[in-house]
Amino acid sequence: MILSNIKNVLIKNYAKKRAIIQKFKNLGAFNVDLAIKLDDFQKEDFPIINNMKRTEVIVKVGYNDLYYFDEKKLLENRLKKTKWAMILLLIIIIFLFKGKF
Repeated sequence: MILSNIKNVLIKNYAKKRAIIQKFKNLGAFNVDLAIKLDDFQKEDFPIINNMKRTEVIVKVGYNDLYYFDEKKLLENRLKKTKWAMILLLIIIIFLFKGKF
């Protein structure tokens, strides 16, 4: 039951994140020159937006409260997460098969 709830929350957050990214893409906010205000986003989007700002996927431009989506940074973050997942998986495999050979 608890794992099911966690799974549902993770899926919901992933879907919200994808929707936020798509909205930035639809508005054309890809670089400093095309930055937008966050007025178009709903109140419940802001926890995810704040997380994306923390990981520098959404970047603030100066003091104007304008933001843009940095796809390169998103890909770097995904690669970093994938590397850590692979390292963790390798450690688990080594631990499980230790002494079997």
